[in-house]
Amino acid sequence: MKSKKESHRGGKREGAGRPSEGKRPYTVTLTAENVQSAKASEDNFSGLLDRLLSDWLGNRRAGV
Repeated sequence: MKSKKESHRGGKREGAGRPSEGKRPYTVTLTAENVQSAKASEDNFSGLLDRLLSDWLGNRRAGV
């Protein structure tokens, strides 16, 4: 018996799609105590996290 070769249908084509933006995943852990403290002292908690992450990434790029 000869087995029929399965055709490849669907799925991602090699080289298809947008190129990677070079982003790396980072894990950030906040304790409940730190979050409550930050929320009490900051009106915009999301903005605080954005600024802290931006500062941290800037320091990593500078080699600090």
